[in-house]
Amino acid sequence: MTHFRKSLTALPMLLLAGAASAQDWAGRYWGGELSFGAGSSAYKQDFLATSKTEIDASGGMIGAVYGHNWQTGNRVWGYEADLSVGSFEGSATAPAPICSGLGPCSSELSTLVTLRGRIGIALDNGLLPFATAGLAVGQVEIRADEFACDAEPCATDGTKVGIVVGGGVEYPFRETWNLRGQVQYINLGEEELDGSGPTGTVSAELSYIRVNLGFTRRF
Repeated sequence: MTHFRKSLTALPMLLLAGAASAQDWAGRYWGGELSFGAGSSAYKQDFLATSKTEIDASGGMIGAVYGHNWQTGNRVWGYEADLSVGSFEGSATAPAPICSGLGPCSSELSTLVTLRGRIGIALDNGLLPFATAGLAVGQVEIRADEFACDAEPCATDGTKVGIVVGGGVEYPFRETWNLRGQVQYINLGEEELDGSGPTGTVSAELSYIRVNLGFTRRF
């Protein structure tokens, strides 16, 4: 019975420890990434609330990443921050009244910062699949048709805050160097455009899916 009690006491520690991993992922790391992807600007107007105008966006970015991992057995968790610059943009001249030749709809995401938590499982073959989620902050510019606004194109630009979720995988190809790839969904929320006209407030919701390919170095 005493041995049984000791076994029960040790069980939580064994569960926390997890299985042994051949790869040590613990510590700080930095790296670089290239981003490719697509997104959309979903425009709507108050008096046309049941109808949305979707404007596609696409592009690429280049960025830097920094993070820190902790590891218990084969379980790896930590945080990661990245900064990317480039352009995810799109425009359209239809359908009216929100988009037309008078002042086409357009949107551009030029800078993106994310701060995320990560959790993954270190596999025996060296791979580290992981899930990630957190905060996204983007520098954006959004424009709509002057007909939908107040006799001139309405626009807004500035810093928008939203969410990011995703997942990916890393693989060590040198002693302290890793290759990585991940997919992220980013939503920067809905924003009212300055200068919206008498027919109702114009707003746009920005969302993106991007694929990141890059490398990191542990130190």
